Amino acid sequence: NELFETATKEVEIPALTHNWGEPSYLWTETATGYEVTATIVCGRSDDHVETETVTATYDETTPAECETTGLGTWTAEFENELFETATKEVEIPALTHDWETNAPQYTWLWNDEDKTYTVTGTILCGTNTDHELTEEATVRYQEITPAECETAGEGTFTATFTDEHFETQTKDLEIPAKGHDWTISYEWTSTENGYQVTASGVCENENAHTIPAEIVTATEKVDYPNGPNNEGTRTYTAIFTNENYETQTKTETVAPLNLLLGESQYVWARDNSTVTGNNTATNYNYTFTETVTTSYEEITPADCENPGQGKYTATFTLMYGQTAVFTTQEKMVDIPAPGHDYQQPTYEWSLEVVEGVTTYYCTATTVCSHSEDHVITETVKAEYDVVSAPTAEGAGLITWTAEFENEMFETQVKELENKATVRYFWHPAESGGGYDYCEAKAYDSVGNVIDTETAQAEHVDATETTDAYYKAVFTKFWFKGTMKLYK
Repeated sequence: NELFETATKEVEIPALTHNWGEPSYLWTETATGYEVTATIVCGRSDDHVETETVTATYDETTPAECETTGLGTWTAEFENELFETATKEVEIPALTHDWETNAPQYTWLWNDEDKTYTVTGTILCGTNTDHELTEEATVRYQEITPAECETAGEGTFTATFTDEHFETQTKDLEIPAKGHDWTISYEWTSTENGYQVTASGVCENENAHTIPAEIVTATEKVDYPNGPNNEGTRTYTAIFTNENYETQTKTETVAPLNLLLGESQYVWARDNSTVTGNNTATNYNYTFTETVTTSYEEITPADCENPGQGKYTATFTLMYGQTAVFTTQEKMVDIPAPGHDYQQPTYEWSLEVVEGVTTYYCTATTVCSHSEDHVITETVKAEYDVVSAPTAEGAGLITWTAEFENEMFETQVKELENKATVRYFWHPAESGGGYDYCEAKAYDSVGNVIDTETAQAEHVDATETTDAYYKAVFTKFWFKGTMKLYK
């Protein structure tokens, strides 16, 4: 409509936010490591760019070892929060073994079976001492100077290695002197009085080495091991002063002797269980000996108070030809009286009642285990002690104690009830006819009066059915009631 003009209104359009793309990271190697440049571009405008350059830090993740590579990590951390921390892993070249720094060590071990050494060389790696280089050497032996009888020799062990890091090693050995290998000979020469013995020695290793000869006169000893009535042995003994020579003996058989027996001597064992007989011949220094076991017989048995007698008998069997060397021996011994062996005593109580009063007696008896006829007995009158008197409620308590003179018996105690007993006494009238009164008394078990009561006597005439009587009426507990006396 031409009536209206064009109208305009300006409005502010809000700024857009950046639409950042993915950041890129550029690693640039430097003399000391890496610099890292991070860049990010806005997707709305290539003119909108954010960038930041930082120096990366290094951390060794896995150290390199001999023959094994390691691993290191470079880390770039940025202040701009648009960029993330960037990392770069690098391989650490493997190290080489260092066999030069540490000196080789050599170990010599003697092998007794093969009579040689085992030699081992060892080097610790200078880079890592957990790594070692080892080699067992080839060992050869060479005798330099042979050993003689009295002079030591010399030899050398040489150990050679194939690895150039080890050097040839040697060990000198002293060869012990062999010592003499003597061959000893002994020559017996008969003389008027026996024998002379010549000892000599020659070394098998070197005949020029000899032991000076030694001549000794042999000693003589005659022995009859099976008794002089049998053949014996004459022994010649040659003893040398040179320690290389051993004592030599020569034996000959000699005829039996005709011995004359001497007087026999007998030795009894302390417990009489054995007897040893000795008889030395009168014409030769030889002693016959025989030990026999005795037999025992009880002649008179011992009783408790009287000793007995026993007899030991030693019977010998040794004969010299047809003659018994020893005679039978006997020995009487006393059997000590064993004394009494009284057993545990027994105790028996008995009582005696006189006029209502009880008295107790105790009899102690012990019997010897060796004889039933040996008996000790003792009877004593027991003494009483009233612990408590009888009352209306019941009996009291009384103890009886029996004490013995014989120390073998122990004091005995018997506990009994202390019971009451009642007795009545009628008293005649002074006029001479009838009764005046009746007296009642209560006693305990041992006759002690514990209560009394007196009641007047009253005469009651006879009836058609009853006789005349006197009565007394009591009121106390022990006597309560009527007592009648028919007359």
